[in-house]
Amino acid sequence: MSFKADTNLEHAIQSCNTANILMKDFPANPLLSAESIFEVEEAIQGIFNHMKRLRHNDTYPLLKAQNIVDLVSKDMGN
Repeated sequence: MSFKADTNLEHAIQSCNTANILMKDFPANPLLSAESIFEVEEAIQGIFNHMKRLRHNDTYPLLKAQNIVDLVSKDMGN
């Protein structure tokens, strides 16, 4: 067995590249630093607009996307 096959490196690289599609430039800071309802609204719109990238990517796991939405929702409650 080769090193790549033994470590499943190709699959790990593909998984990282898929996650980077969504997480690259993820706009979390505007939500975390929002000081008014208007800023919160803009931040949430920015996050969901950013998540539209998933429409064209059928390799990103839907459960991971749902977890991100859940985390953003919990963050808003704090």
